[in-house]
Amino acid sequence: MKLFDRLGDLYRIKRDTFTFKVFYKLLILVIIPNLILLGVVSFLVIQQTNRIEAERFNSLLTLKQSLDNGISSLLDETNETVNNIIIDPQIQETLERVNPDSNVRDTASFMNGDISDQEYISSDYTTLTNMRTALSSYRLSRGNIHSIGVVDLEENIYLSSTSSQSYLLTRNDLRDSEIFNAAHANDSGLIWSVDDTITKNQDIVTFTRKIPSVDQPQNIIGYAIVNLFLNSIEGTLGQYIDDPNIVFGIIDNMSNQSIIFQGNHILQNNSEFGHVVNDNQEALRQTTSFVALTIDHGQWYISSSDLDTNQQVFIGYNKDVMNAELNETKTLLYSGMFILVMMSLFISLKGAKLIASRLNALSQSIKKLGEGSLKERVHLKGKDELADIGDQFNHMAADIEQLLIRLEKEQKRKQMFELRVLEYQLNPHFLYNTLDSIQWLAIEQDQQEISEMVYGLSRLFQLILSKGKEMITIEDEFQMAQYYLNIQKIRYENRFVYKMDLDPKIKEMKISKLILQPMIENAIHHGIRKVRYQGLILISGRLDDDYVVLEVADNGIGMTNERKGELLGFLRTEEWLEDKPDHLGYGVKNIDSRLKLVFGDSYEMRILTNNDDEYTTRVQVRIHVDAYEEGSDIVQ
Repeated sequence: MKLFDRLGDLYRIKRDTFTFKVFYKLLILVIIPNLILLGVVSFLVIQQTNRIEAERFNSLLTLKQSLDNGISSLLDETNETVNNIIIDPQIQETLERVNPDSNVRDTASFMNGDISDQEYISSDYTTLTNMRTALSSYRLSRGNIHSIGVVDLEENIYLSSTSSQSYLLTRNDLRDSEIFNAAHANDSGLIWSVDDTITKNQDIVTFTRKIPSVDQPQNIIGYAIVNLFLNSIEGTLGQYIDDPNIVFGIIDNMSNQSIIFQGNHILQNNSEFGHVVNDNQEALRQTTSFVALTIDHGQWYISSSDLDTNQQVFIGYNKDVMNAELNETKTLLYSGMFILVMMSLFISLKGAKLIASRLNALSQSIKKLGEGSLKERVHLKGKDELADIGDQFNHMAADIEQLLIRLEKEQKRKQMFELRVLEYQLNPHFLYNTLDSIQWLAIEQDQQEISEMVYGLSRLFQLILSKGKEMITIEDEFQMAQYYLNIQKIRYENRFVYKMDLDPKIKEMKISKLILQPMIENAIHHGIRKVRYQGLILISGRLDDDYVVLEVADNGIGMTNERKGELLGFLRTEEWLEDKPDHLGYGVKNIDSRLKLVFGDSYEMRILTNNDDEYTTRVQVRIHVDAYEEGSDIVQ
């Protein structure tokens, strides 16, 4: 507890220090990517685990299919041998001759043990020899047969064995045999066992089946017994299984016997695998995948299927082994991540101490500069980023010092300029009053045209002054355009007429002054002046969807595509060179530049040409209505 108290006190003391702040910020920057990486890696590990598990399951199912085919082939061969024994004429003749009246009563008396418990050898030497000859031919036809026996209903046992001295059958062996009794009680096919009185504790698998009469199939005349070497089944299964963590089993549902193969050998019959799989047949049959079962105090993935109506096969894999490698990988991963986090703590603390002192010096210098100490400079050793920041701070401090000096000088010049402006404001008023006097003089001298031109010029000049305002209403702009057109009509001796169309909805909206005049001047100079017919100029203002559109159109000579492209290219540049040709349109450039400054992206200029239209050239100024929203600088 004292240790935690001391750590808490240390935290409260250090938490507001610059070093600690740098430390925990660096720590956050290092740990958060590690945690994200941990999450991503964990997700990928889970995905990889699921993928490996699915691949293992698929390979096990493929292996199981191969094993099913191998076991089916072995059972088919055995069943074929038994069928050949059943239909063999020599065996049929012997059984029919010895048991001419075989019936259910005789079979029952034989199976109930009424015959004495002693080994029986047929007194008929010829019959015994013929039976052994026939059985031996079938035994020798296949190398995996240990012995073949036939039992008639008069307690006779005919046997052909590779080891006659060590393998003998008695009537008690038959009476105590579970599979022999099962074959007697059922009409099903082959019944087998690896742990029965007939196997005599030898490494064999015993198959038994009833022998019906060929002429009267409803009459049972004997029983066939075929013993296979157990190592032949081990060899068949061992061709496919070399992993000790894989288990494969065959279960006979009639005799409840099982063969369990694991680790390149067959386990004893009382293996827990067979019992557990039998107990969970319902759950296994409900899925084609694997079910986790607890067997021999371990977890196994088991998949089962029916080989035929009486045979069931299953394959399993040790779940603990499957997960061992993945768990080891996870442990290594998480251990590595833990070590990485601890290293991050250590590196963050060391890094914080290394850079804190230099950052603190930089911070103090910035604070002093902010308090007005313009001579403050910071000196950081090294050639890293912090040193670069220190140098940049010193340059910035020097620039700020020089800027303040220049600003002080600019303030003085501004005061002088304001005095000059007050003086210059007297000159336009003097010029306006002079023009007004000239107009009255022209009226007295009956010079009507001079009077109209002077009047239009004075009114135009008055609107241009606009009491010093840069922005005027569109209505005033149209008034200026009208005065200018009247002056130009007199100058060009009425070679053109004009029309004006202003939508009342936009007349109170603001726009920079002297926008229409340069457009009208271009229409006259480059269009109307060069034609021999009556010129026509249209000045309009309207709303077009979400745009305020001011347009000047004329029926002059029009504009070629080459000149139109040249003019639009000139508008997109920042050029104001004196040696550019006059035809590029400096008036239009002036309009475009001023409106871009005021309206920005809300403004655009369009030039439309169509020689088949009444107006061959149209120049439009388009301003989005959003620029006139209430509260904007333009509205005010």
